[in-house]
Amino acid sequence: MKQILLALCLCVFSCLSAHAAPSYKSTLSAARNLRKSEVRLAKSIASLSTADREKLKAALASLGVDTDKDGVSDIFEKARGSNLCDTDSDDDGVDDRDDGYEDNDDRLGEVEAKGTVTSFADPTLVVGGKTFSITATTVFRRGVSSKADLVTGACIKVEGYTDASNINVATKVEKYDRCGGSSGGDDD
Repeated sequence: MKQILLALCLCVFSCLSAHAAPSYKSTLSAARNLRKSEVRLAKSIASLSTADREKLKAALASLGVDTDKDGVSDIFEKARGSNLCDTDSDDDGVDDRDDGYEDNDDRLGEVEAKGTVTSFADPTLVVGGKTFSITATTVFRRGVSSKADLVTGACIKVEGYTDASNINVATKVEKYDRCGGSSGGDDD
């Protein structure tokens, strides 16, 4: 009877320890593994043909959440660097579902910086400690009308993506009113 009771106690203990709360280290390790998996997924998607990417997009739609209800799953949007909460991630007037934005082979993730321009030597822009490349497709808005407005000390917000070469490419540059604790300026 003691052996049965001991075996039962060991069984209960092993079941309880198998469901113990995760530790900080195991959670951090899982997060690092998830990020590595996301990068691998992004690179895999980038290597697919357009037809295979469309098949994958449809398959992932049944597996995941579509926060912005644009017909493209969050899994696919995150891997391709589009905005999970915006049906038109690149603000070109075409929903992500129908936009070639999702099929851009080199977008690995979103990147953003807010702050003062540290330097701008066309095409390289440094803002908030992050370096961006300004391209022909970079959109200037809300108080920034062209590259001429990218002067040292200007307070701006830059949105973009990291490409396969690990370069941050600016997709949108606009005025930002909260640099250095200032109370603002006009809000165009």
